[in-house]
Amino acid sequence: MAIRAWQASEPETARMAELAVTFALDESDELLSWLSAITGEPLEQIETGEWRYRGPGGLLVGLAQLDPVSVAISVGMIMAGMWWPYMFPTLLDDTKKLWHERTGNPR
Repeated sequence: MAIRAWQASEPETARMAELAVTFALDESDELLSWLSAITGEPLEQIETGEWRYRGPGGLLVGLAQLDPVSVAISVGMIMAGMWWPYMFPTLLDDTKKLWHERTGNPR
């Protein structure tokens, strides 16, 4: 018998991708307040465009305004630690698709 882990729904993952893309493209910093509200902890700004957060199990995660895929990975790590690919299996594909739609960058 296989154990099935909880996975985020399509709307939840799409929302995470939207926040990652708008943050990376410097269109909005809503991601920071969203993460603080979800986790109950503020992110610590360490440099302009760079934050850190001590996530699940004490894992220190960096968040920087780089490309949307890097931001999405950091968000996944903040939310679920090393299990983020299992909990948010479509996050990278959703992020790449939205990034491509917004900028024309290749997926």
